[in-house]
Amino acid sequence: MKNWKKYAALLLALVLCLSLTGCGDKKKADDDTVGDDWRSSGEIVASGTITHEGEGSVDVLITMDENSAAFYRDEPEQILFDSVSFPITILDAQEALNEISLEDLDGDGETDVYVSFIYDSGEIIQMVWIWDPEERYVFREDLSILPTFDSDGDISEYVGLWEYVDEEVWIRIY
Repeated sequence: MKNWKKYAALLLALVLCLSLTGCGDKKKADDDTVGDDWRSSGEIVASGTITHEGEGSVDVLITMDENSAAFYRDEPEQILFDSVSFPITILDAQEALNEISLEDLDGDGETDVYVSFIYDSGEIIQMVWIWDPEERYVFREDLSILPTFDSDGDISEYVGLWEYVDEEVWIRIY
C-alpha cells in the first residue's frame, strides 16, 4: 500500500506539471520563433521591390556575402526569389557596401540590379545585372566598374618602386 501512495503522488505531480505547461503564455512562444527569424538577425543589407512581367511585383529583403547577393521574399518562410553572383570576390562586402538599387536601368519595364562598394582606400566597385527573361539576371561588364588587380584584391606583387624604361618616370605603389 505504501508503494501505491508514492506512485499516486508522483502521477499527480506529473499531471500538475503538464497542466502548467499547457497554460503557458502563447505570446512568449511566438516571440521565441520571431527571434529566430532571419529578418531580425542583422543579416539583411537592403530591401526593395522586384518587378518582372508575368511575375508581378515582389517585395524582397537582400542578404549578401563576398560572392553574391540573394533576394528573399519578404515573408517569414525565407523563400529565395532570385540572386546575382559577383564576378569577383568582394572582400568585406557588407562593410564596404555603398548602394543596392533595384530599378529599371535599361527602360524595358523589368527590374535590373545595381550594386556599388566603396572602400576606405577610395576604391570603387560598381556592378550591373540586366534582366533577361530567359537567362534571368545577366552581369554586364560593359556597364560595371571592376578593380584592375587580381580578383582577390591582392596587389602586393605590384607594391614597390617602378621605373618606366626610356622615360624619366618613376612610380611608387604602396
